Amino acid sequence: MEPLEKHVGTLHELVGSLEGERSSMTASQVAALDRVKLKSELLHVFTNNKKNMLEGDWRKNRSMLRAKAEGIAKRAQALRQSARGLKDS
Repeated sequence: MEPLEKHVGTLHELVGSLEGERSSMTASQVAALDRVKLKSELLHVFTNNKKNMLEGDWRKNRSMLRAKAEGIAKRAQALRQSARGLKDS
């Protein structure tokens, strides 16, 4: 869980560092940044939820944890695509 938390934290910091560039962005880039920021925040929430579930009886919550992990992976992929769109804009 630690590596995932580290990656999500790094991602959140990188997205935050783009805020300073907002004034020089086009309208479509600002919209893309807002989407990336929202997705980054969602990943942070999902990661915290997963961590909290793991601290409990993970055997009992195994199927839910698997679903959460798959959801995190899908959202990470969507975030990657949005970030690439921001870069290409």
